[in-house]
Amino acid sequence: MVNKKRTILLIGLILMTAGIISTVIFTYFPDPAHPYTITNVTLTTEDKVNLQAVVFAPANNTRCAVINSHGFSGNKRWNQHISIELAKRGILVVAFDARGHGASDGYLNRGDLQYDILAAVEYLQNNTNVNQIGLVGHSMGGMNSMSVAAS
Repeated sequence: MVNKKRTILLIGLILMTAGIISTVIFTYFPDPAHPYTITNVTLTTEDKVNLQAVVFAPANNTRCAVINSHGFSGNKRWNQHISIELAKRGILVVAFDARGHGASDGYLNRGDLQYDILAAVEYLQNNTNVNQIGLVGHSMGGMNSMSVAAS
């Protein structure tokens, strides 16, 4: 019985390790067939808070973009795997540190979070040729995205 448990545990560990390694290889290593660039930028909100952001730009001149918002206590790299996969598929992505998170200035105030997404929208309107902007977020970022989309 003990040997059976050890065998099952060993198989589980091998499968988990294989899954982690393949995730790293297929997500974080460049794919020559789907190139993209990563650029650090600073966004300034309407209420003058500086937000640190990362732009994942596909090699093709895309007309659509997604703003990727992290959850509470996260940062712009929190959902990086989503940003990378979207960029590989030809969608420009802006991921930012919300106010009071990561390297951004300011203090967390739920009433002001919509300014963060609106700063990313303004960046896209002023610096790219996109004509469609989508919002994606996790937890706090999802709530903020829905709030902005509804207004």
